[in-house]
Amino acid sequence: MRFLVKGMILFTVILSLGSAYLLGKSINESMQMAKTSGLFFMLLGLILRYWTYVVTKTYFTRGIHHDEERPLYSHGPFRLHRHPYQTGFFFIVLGVTLFMSGHWLVLIVTFTLLGSALHYRMSLEERILQNRYGEIYEYWCRHRFRIFPFLY
Repeated sequence: MRFLVKGMILFTVILSLGSAYLLGKSINESMQMAKTSGLFFMLLGLILRYWTYVVTKTYFTRGIHHDEERPLYSHGPFRLHRHPYQTGFFFIVLGVTLFMSGHWLVLIVTFTLLGSALHYRMSLEERILQNRYGEIYEYWCRHRFRIFPFLY
C-alpha cells in the first residue's frame, strides 16, 4: 500500500512537470508574474516543510503509519494545517511547474493531478489517526484546514 501511494504521487508529479514543460514549449510568451509566483511558492513550500520537520523531528516519518507515542501537534504549522508537510510538497511542485511553464494554465493540471493524489494520501493518514485518537482527533480536525487555510 505504501509503495502504491508513493508511486501514485510520483506519477502525478511527473505528469505535472511534463505538462508544464510542454506548455512552456508550446506557448512562446512566458509570463514573468507566473515565474515569479513559482519561485515564491517553491520558497513557501520549502519553509513549510522544514518548519514541520523541525516541530516533529522526534516523531518524523515519511510513511503513513502512526507511532503510538506521537502526540497531536497544535503548535507551529499545525495551528492551521492538518498536513503541513504535504502542503509544503504541493507548494514546491506548484512552484516548479509555474516556473517551468511560465503560464497560469499549469495550475489546473497541478491542482487536478497532484491535488487528487495528495488528497488520497491524506485520507489514508486521517483514517489511521481517527482510529488512534477517536473523538479527540475529530475535535482537532474541526479547528484545522486540510491544506489551504480558509479554503480546504
